[in-house]
Amino acid sequence: MTKAQTKLRKNERARWHYETPPSVIDWAEKHIQLDARITARPGLYSTSYTPYVRGVLEALADPGVHTVALCWGSQTGKTLTLAVWLAYRIANDPAPALLVMPNADLARSYSKTRLVPIFEKCKPVKALFPYDSDDFANLEMQFSTCTLTLTGSNSPANISSRPVCIAVLDELDKFAPPTERESSAASLCLERTKAFPARKHVLTSTPTLSTGDIWQNYMAGSQELFHVPCAKCGEFQAMEFGRVKWSDEARQEDGKWDLKKVSDTAHYHCTKCDYPWTEGDRRASIEQGKWVAGNEGAEPGRRSFRLPSWMSPTVTIADCAKKFLTEKHYLHGLQGFVNGWSAMPWEDQFDDDKSVDVPAGAFAKKQAWEVEHLKLAAIDRQIDGYWFVVRAFARDGSSRLIEEGHCRTIEDIAHTLTELGVQPKFTAMDSGYETQDSYRICARYGFKALKGEDRPCYWIETPKGRMKSVHSAEQPTDAGCMLLLLSSPACQDLLAWLRRGQGPRWEVAHDVSPNYKEHLSSHKKIHRVNRKTGRDLYEWVRIKSRADHLYDCETYLSGFAVFGKIIKPTGSMDVDSLTPSVA
Repeated sequence: MTKAQTKLRKNERARWHYETPPSVIDWAEKHIQLDARITARPGLYSTSYTPYVRGVLEALADPGVHTVALCWGSQTGKTLTLAVWLAYRIANDPAPALLVMPNADLARSYSKTRLVPIFEKCKPVKALFPYDSDDFANLEMQFSTCTLTLTGSNSPANISSRPVCIAVLDELDKFAPPTERESSAASLCLERTKAFPARKHVLTSTPTLSTGDIWQNYMAGSQELFHVPCAKCGEFQAMEFGRVKWSDEARQEDGKWDLKKVSDTAHYHCTKCDYPWTEGDRRASIEQGKWVAGNEGAEPGRRSFRLPSWMSPTVTIADCAKKFLTEKHYLHGLQGFVNGWSAMPWEDQFDDDKSVDVPAGAFAKKQAWEVEHLKLAAIDRQIDGYWFVVRAFARDGSSRLIEEGHCRTIEDIAHTLTELGVQPKFTAMDSGYETQDSYRICARYGFKALKGEDRPCYWIETPKGRMKSVHSAEQPTDAGCMLLLLSSPACQDLLAWLRRGQGPRWEVAHDVSPNYKEHLSSHKKIHRVNRKTGRDLYEWVRIKSRADHLYDCETYLSGFAVFGKIIKPTGSMDVDSLTPSVA
């Protein structure tokens, strides 16, 4: 009997003698071999190292579950978990499958470096490899029982070209956005499964915004959190970063944190007895953990799981504390910690279409301030006149709004600023409108001319070397005034940082005008994905047709304050951050 006849006979017998497939965990721990190329723990796969994956693997293998959403932090093992489950399905319950990643390059790399090594070392899957090696490519694996296709979200044609039973969408929030001609890649992919009654949808990603696809799917599902018991009192709880504490003595005299002392004293504290857990306690608790659903009204068969990075065996509580203290001082760093480590969406208090309630201070405009060091003013010139904002600054960078409003003529502006005691050299005016005439006005009154540019930052030379900044070096104009270029997105980030209370105190008088409140809620930050690279992009956009002149003034003023060293950037800044700190 030939090899083909033997295989045919075996398949025919299997049709009439069906056996219940083994559990996914038992099968994986018996057949999955991990290569040193993909893990720091090569050898036979075991869920004991990451016990939280057991509940997820069981949900993925459960025929009664049609959708699984994994809203997980970075480096928690979700990609390996997907590969293990796919191997199980191919060997035990084959069906046509489609795996979509942000772009084709990532899909090809994942296939070559993760999937193929696992499949080749797994005997039940290896036995299903095609006879012709040309039928087994990185982006299309034609097994003898099913086909697994991988593609990028930026290729609608590849997504729409075939019906599938299993749709896996990895890093969903980084998918290419929909176009005018095509719906989103996620929608196209899930549409391909309608012909299969036993279809399975698997959605995974590190979250971005609360409006992102993965967070919306998590909220629509069972909303399960991994609860672990306290080593002392036994209380089960979901570990959240708010319970991580470290010694106040780790703060140095200059106000900065000694990260070594933070690392030595950082502990997670029980929500019930406040017992500080050691790393050994944390690890032992995770081994006894269980998934607890938080949404009883979820659709049957729709399960969702959220897992922060501190549940990972490779991350310590000290790592989390140091990461938070390192990243919290600038907007994108804090957002990265919230998304990538806490597995939570970034909630921007200025990101909706409603007017923001500007918190009022216990003082009035023009009221004297005993700690005032100097006043800065910013002017936004428009066709209907001049909008302006004046702030008083203390030596520590704290500021108070002294006056804001609108004047018809530059003479009125000059008179108002003189009455408020603002020196001309501490006044800056936007020169974007009628540029040459604005230069002449600045030269006549001794103002600094400003111009915002849509660029991430500038590099300037300082006594400490070349540094990244929100502003350029000042330069002369033909009209006789000095011009300062500002990075509009960086200054908007800076203003948001101040308004959140993450920097020096930034206060607003209780009697500001309705215009000020409206203008200060005129912009929001949106998330989009670069279709070519799959990278996340965050952009400030103006809300509808809402006026924004006083918002622009506050934005200019924050950048002008950095230029004037009222608020100073740190001495060492990496290429991805603009980290403001108090002078």
